[in-house]
Amino acid sequence: MEILIGREPEQGRLLVSVKVNGQARIAAIGGAGSVPGSVSRCLPAEGKAHCKIEVAADGGMVVTNLKAANVTYVDGLEVMSKRVTGESRVELGKGKYVVNVNTVVEVARKLAAVGSAQQAGGGSAGKEAPEFSILPLKRVWNRYHDEQFELQKRQKNLGLIKSLYIPCTLLSSLAGMLVRHLGMAEGVAQSVSYVLYGVAAVILLYGLYRSFTDRSLEEKEEIAERFEHDYVCPNPECHRFLNYQKYDILRQNKNCPFCKCRWTEK
Repeated sequence: MEILIGREPEQGRLLVSVKVNGQARIAAIGGAGSVPGSVSRCLPAEGKAHCKIEVAADGGMVVTNLKAANVTYVDGLEVMSKRVTGESRVELGKGKYVVNVNTVVEVARKLAAVGSAQQAGGGSAGKEAPEFSILPLKRVWNRYHDEQFELQKRQKNLGLIKSLYIPCTLLSSLAGMLVRHLGMAEGVAQSVSYVLYGVAAVILLYGLYRSFTDRSLEEKEEIAERFEHDYVCPNPECHRFLNYQKYDILRQNKNCPFCKCRWTEK
């Protein structure tokens, strides 16, 4: 069994991928943003990841760094390929994100078991599983992605506004000193300083107002609740939430992991 591991592109969790009968099965481990950016992304469709773990029939395991730009450590030493055990300390990236080998292998085996059972069940049932279109989920994912992006952009702009107060305050003092140095009247220097102090005060008050009226946290929860309500299996008898997997990854599985119905994009 070959297991690809790396950072989930959208949510920043640890993504585990294993192929079953040519299809990539994936699962995420940990909370959103738990994996640092120094860990390379896992892109199962492209066969890309930070590293892979190969599990032999006798249980032996080998971890292999998948490209020179990545950094993988085993028991504190940087490696390109090395035999490991469940007790080995495997770390990814310069931030040394710790990977629990036993957990990764256990998740991969469950993915493989579900995939194999799905294939066997489809062959023994004597009839095809029901088919449903997941195309509406593409719109749900795109809306969620756009709303998250707009929310992050607004928070970034608010942070920028707050950061302008100190530079404006310093600039007001420097401007007053410069005016005096140029030999201008004291009243002119004070006027320039007062104007810039006023600008700094306005920025400060505006930043405080925006902070008090900002609903980013509430909106983030509302966006997540709406997404979890809409991003579900299209089978009305299942209708279970399909996790925070991006649509392009979701479509690769071709089947619901819960009810086993077949997915199309018609």
